[in-house]
Amino acid sequence: MLHLALLRPLVCPATGREPEKSMEVRFLAPGSLVSNLDFVESIFGNGGDPSLPENDAAWTLSIGPDTPAASCWPSLVGIPKRELGLPHIGEATDRQKRDGMCWSIEDEPYNGGLPFKVTCRDRRGVMVTVIADNYYGYCKKEVKTQISFAANLFGLCEEEHAGGALAFATYVIGQEFYANRTVSLKQASFAGAMQLLDGMVERRPEGYAVDRRFPDIYYLPEDAEFRVVQGPSVAARWPHREHSPARAGGVLPANGYRVRLDKQQGGAVWRLVEPGRATSVTNPVPFREAGSPKFPNPSPAPSEGPRLCEGLPSRHGPGGRNLQHGFLRHLPQPPAGRTNAAAILSFERSLGSVIQLLSPSSEYTDRHNQFVRGLPQTIRQLVFTVKRYYQPEWGGNWREHFTVDSINGFLGHELKYNNYKLVSNYLRVGMSPTAPGEFTN
Repeated sequence: MLHLALLRPLVCPATGREPEKSMEVRFLAPGSLVSNLDFVESIFGNGGDPSLPENDAAWTLSIGPDTPAASCWPSLVGIPKRELGLPHIGEATDRQKRDGMCWSIEDEPYNGGLPFKVTCRDRRGVMVTVIADNYYGYCKKEVKTQISFAANLFGLCEEEHAGGALAFATYVIGQEFYANRTVSLKQASFAGAMQLLDGMVERRPEGYAVDRRFPDIYYLPEDAEFRVVQGPSVAARWPHREHSPARAGGVLPANGYRVRLDKQQGGAVWRLVEPGRATSVTNPVPFREAGSPKFPNPSPAPSEGPRLCEGLPSRHGPGGRNLQHGFLRHLPQPPAGRTNAAAILSFERSLGSVIQLLSPSSEYTDRHNQFVRGLPQTIRQLVFTVKRYYQPEWGGNWREHFTVDSINGFLGHELKYNNYKLVSNYLRVGMSPTAPGEFTN
């Protein structure tokens, strides 16, 4: 028993005054491969009963200019080349000889007796394909190939094969941001920015401006300072002024560096982030299946979990001493005239420099690298966490802001900051070589 599916895939969507353009594809398969027809119908849709006027392609002006058909016949595997109309080697051209599209033995099988696909098409737009296989993917790819053929005949449209995406690289700035110290951009004044944006913003007497089209966008002076306050709001401060645009969509200093408020995924802490600019990510050579663009799904790789510590030390313990240490002797040749270097909690040292400082490097002395390798991972993570949330007004009392719960008289392991549970983002990088079945983050 044979089954026929009438597909009506879209070739070009409606654009302005132009209606959408579609095509008809007839797909034939034996009863044992009716699931293949169901598969392509689930992707491209069924054209409906052609005897009904609304489904009759003859009444549609924007139907494809070709008449394609496809069929699945796995039983044709092993058919001789001679029966497919290929010439004898004595009558074949040089290219047919090169591609093996000829025969010297009458029963020589096509494609070495393996599954294959043959297509016939002419200048009138007739296209017939026979697939000697039962693979779902080949059925789908054949319809996509015919859509591409129809797009070429239509003109001014094309079937997408590569795909792509817009990626926004977002950078976490932290709880504080200083516009005139942190960003290495061209210096610009607030007055100059207001001249460029004349008529597009509304200036406020407090010394900032609001975008007329997007009221949640604020423009602030070039020397503004930003700090996340309690709850989902940010406080902006500049000389003799202070303003708190709660839940602002974005704040822009005069140099155009955008800053917005964002909540940590899976956590309760709000922080400042820099959205970044859109980057076009393309996949010019589709993988897994030709004509079926797929980007790898990263969702199983990242995960969130509690930030753990193996017993919270005092500020005079190993972790506390590391936070107070100046680390000048980590360099083989310290700068001349300097007797001390910025401590980890110093405002002069960034979190990135702390991570570099507590990572072994050939630029450091052997003694410092030995010291860094001996640091437990829990102490290292605690140092990074304290540096991340440290405020200058704390002085040396950072320990009062970080706690762990007490469970049955024993200290727990989940680190809290001002009674908020801290959440870490983990990235799965592979399987553990020592523990089969376990992942490594």
